[in-house]
Amino acid sequence: MRSRGGSKLIFYLTEMKNLKHSYPMLNEIKDYKILKEIGIGGMGVVYKAVHPGLKNNVIIKELSIKGKEMGERFEREAKILMTLRHDNIVSVYDYFIESGKKYIVMEYIDGVTLADVIAKKKKLKPLAAILIFNEIVKGLTYAHSKNVIHRDLKPRNILIAKSGEVKIIDFGIASCEEILDGECTQREVTKEGVIIGTPAYMSPEQLTDAKETTPLSDVYSMGIIFFEMMAGEPPFGRSLTAESMAARLKKESLNFAADDIPAAIKSVIKKCLRYDPRKRYKNITLAQKKLERYVKKLSLADVKENIHHYVYSGKFSPSISCARPVYSSFWGSFKESRTRRYALIISSCTIVIAVASYVLLATPVYYSLFMNDRMGKMEIRYIIPIPRTIIPYPRLKLPDKKLYLANYEKTVTAVKEKLYKYIDDNYKDMIYNFQIRAVLTRQELKRGIVYDIASEEIILQPENYIKLTANDFFVDFGEHRELEPYLVFSSPVVYREAGRYFLKITLNNQSYWTHFDLRSLEERDDPLVVETLHRATPQRSVSFVFDVIDEATQKKIDGVKIFLFGGTPWYWISWEKNYANNKKNQEYLLNGRRYDFLFTHPDYISNQIKLFAGRDQNVVNVSVRLRLRKKPGN
Repeated sequence: MRSRGGSKLIFYLTEMKNLKHSYPMLNEIKDYKILKEIGIGGMGVVYKAVHPGLKNNVIIKELSIKGKEMGERFEREAKILMTLRHDNIVSVYDYFIESGKKYIVMEYIDGVTLADVIAKKKKLKPLAAILIFNEIVKGLTYAHSKNVIHRDLKPRNILIAKSGEVKIIDFGIASCEEILDGECTQREVTKEGVIIGTPAYMSPEQLTDAKETTPLSDVYSMGIIFFEMMAGEPPFGRSLTAESMAARLKKESLNFAADDIPAAIKSVIKKCLRYDPRKRYKNITLAQKKLERYVKKLSLADVKENIHHYVYSGKFSPSISCARPVYSSFWGSFKESRTRRYALIISSCTIVIAVASYVLLATPVYYSLFMNDRMGKMEIRYIIPIPRTIIPYPRLKLPDKKLYLANYEKTVTAVKEKLYKYIDDNYKDMIYNFQIRAVLTRQELKRGIVYDIASEEIILQPENYIKLTANDFFVDFGEHRELEPYLVFSSPVVYREAGRYFLKITLNNQSYWTHFDLRSLEERDDPLVVETLHRATPQRSVSFVFDVIDEATQKKIDGVKIFLFGGTPWYWISWEKNYANNKKNQEYLLNGRRYDFLFTHPDYISNQIKLFAGRDQNVVNVSVRLRLRKKPGN
């Protein structure tokens, strides 16, 4: 098989294979006592031995195949592993040459490979797969931080110890920088077009050219391992066929055949297996963080304990209760969890009961069905007439908008401007936030004496023309063709016990009292409209008292001249000459109007202010602060 550039494809397959020939059993290698021969691989023999100094069991790998390339690969594995010290990477204790043969002494792991676990269980439980995946990621993240790319990640190269530890092994074809003083410094060069690794677990760029391998290639391999843990088989099969090669090199993301893989895990796998390395996780730790929420409450001891129990007994330990369940999907969780199913049923019933209770107890339905002989309904309205100069009585008919658009817009604009000014000048100061407060009091007649039983405040809000904003209002006629000459403030329809009532509205120093009887729904089904007509308060003269102060010293300033705006930009009336001592002219100053004043002094910066004298005001106290002018040179 040749690559597109014609270079020969070379695959270094690292699985252990039984050879037809055997090697003579040794009793001792160097100072290591040989306990037994574990297996014979493509590169040589693997022994279980005893370390002469530590007296613990170790693994000795012997390179029996001669050849410069194999020797360099074997030596590179030793050097790489001796630079890596991590709980999730198998440790190397020694590398030596004895009788012309090369040996690596490694940590002995009493356990099984992840491939054996998958072969036995077929499909791992989601939580178990996440626990194992996270442990592999820890070791791989460390290796990447040391500029080491494994390039042959697969279940056969993952060991699970009986202690629950997860270890990455076999860095024989790892890509590393040259090792100087225990650090990797320059990447080992791979011949162009050469492919190394195990095909079933290789990334598209690794299949094309090993020279293009990066840490993102290991991310891809982790996605395949994760898939295999959940589905029992690698996504593209175990053998390298034309079909699997074509599937691997497709630029689309993986199309899952295993629908039973939980959505959270599926999203991680898909991102790991992106064809374009730039679209994968930037580092494998990001994939781990996506799954961290499921097991973050488990300590490291809990993780090891649960991996041990699951791998060797098929069950989790009790500490797994700290982990969050992994469901196939949000809706699938209700099928998979009895607790969630019961919670859904209970919450659904609670919502139904709450809605039914609200409909029956807090809406008119309840009053109509169960209290129609005791309850009545009413609507409170406050009417403010609009001057005929703005909207003629009894109503103003607007031009047809479709036929006379220009005339319609001109008329509406003119009326809006007049009405806005009228409201702003006469009522904005009186009606706080355009809410009128009405006090409704229920009365009861006992032995000829009227008693007040209960009182409540009801808020009336604009019903027509006035639209409120956060800090102001605007006038809007909507789609009405006919405008009525009054502003309406109203309450919603309210239900109250039938009987005797009075309504009190206080506005602009005037009180409005309305007495009425509220009939029951049995007697009257439509709401009783309680209307109150606003009467304009007669305007009275208003007087002004001025206090002019120095802004810095807070002392009163003498010799200040005050002017009242006369209606045109150049016409200002002297206050001292025309109003200060002239009571007749002061009678023309009425409340309910706006006034502009100008304060001048030769030593101070002039100040112009605007104020509104409310309809309920007889005296307006004005305090003005002036700032001293800066003299030339200061």
